[in-house]
Amino acid sequence: MRIAYLLYDFDMGGMVSWVYRLATRLADRHELHFVCTHVPRIAPRFSDVGRAHYVGRDWGALQRYLRSHRIDVVQYGQHRVFGDCAMAARVPVVIERTDGARDGALEHSKR
Repeated sequence: MRIAYLLYDFDMGGMVSWVYRLATRLADRHELHFVCTHVPRIAPRFSDVGRAHYVGRDWGALQRYLRSHRIDVVQYGQHRVFGDCAMAARVPVVIERTDGARDGALEHSKR
C-alpha cells in the first residue's frame, strides 16, 4: 500500500515526531510518502523510511504528485485543502486528523 502523509512541514514538532514514530512501524510493509507544503527543509530521518517531497503551496503539484505515485491512502491535518487535493486526485482513502488548531483548521466546516 502507498501511504502519503501531508503536513505543512516535516522538520520539527509534535505531529512530525508522531508521524515519524508511526512511519517506522509501517515502513517495512508499505511505501511511505511525506509531502510538505510550507517548509522546504525536511528532516533527513524521513528519507530513511520513505520518500520525502516538498511541493510548496502549489495545489496542482500536490494533486499531480498523489496521482503520479498512485497513492492509496492520504493522512492529513491542519489544512482542508490537503483533503480537497487528495479527493481531486482520486485517492481511495483520505483520513483527516482533527486535533490541532494550526491555521484555524478546527474553525472551518468539514462539509
